[in-house]
Amino acid sequence: LETCLAQFSEEERLTGNDEYYCSKCKKHQEATKSMRLFRLPRVLVIHLKRFDKKSSRSKINTTVRFPLNDLNLQPFASPASPERTSAVYQLCGITNHSGGTEGGHYIAHCRNYDDGVWYCFNDGRVSQVERPPVDPSAYLLFYVRGKGS
Repeated sequence: LETCLAQFSEEERLTGNDEYYCSKCKKHQEATKSMRLFRLPRVLVIHLKRFDKKSSRSKINTTVRFPLNDLNLQPFASPASPERTSAVYQLCGITNHSGGTEGGHYIAHCRNYDDGVWYCFNDGRVSQVERPPVDPSAYLLFYVRGKGS
């Protein structure tokens, strides 16, 4: 996950048809851009792209490894962010998708806020699990900003 975030926030050079339009000088200019977080949310939802927009029937099944504890977003925060020093998140839930683009099934894994125990919610069944799966079925990740483990 950290590699994905690093690639997303890499500095990009804007040239050719992608040049920046300067409203002051009224010209297109070569420039650089990068994505940085300024305000860090209390709850962070990360949507892992699983469906290929080139092929409506194709699902992306790459495993994205993500931390259950201590996801540190400080490297991706703006230096001017007032929340830069409290940028550590704990995973509190995952939505998993099995199946394909034509249909499938969703299962949720959630951590109890009070005791830290993980539960699997699968339709009408709820069961305690040791830890949630880190596999290609992960679709949505829910993190809460707070103290590290």
